[in-house]
Amino acid sequence: MKKGSGGRGNFMSVVENILLVFLVFMAANAITGEAVFGIDMNPCTISPCVAACKAVLREKYASASCFHKVICMCFG
Repeated sequence: MKKGSGGRGNFMSVVENILLVFLVFMAANAITGEAVFGIDMNPCTISPCVAACKAVLREKYASASCFHKVICMCFG
């Protein structure tokens, strides 16, 4: 008999790995004084996302991206 929940288990391990990498980068950014945060936007499109991140981070703005078309992720 096969253990696990089939494809769903593999999907969850991928999500967990992505979250782990994200947390490692957040920890590294916290040490260097940089910022990563999210802004709720529904729908999230890149132009308003970039504008919102630039308004908050000003000269420390590095990049911005939309996550699942609902959250604007700001990096700076």
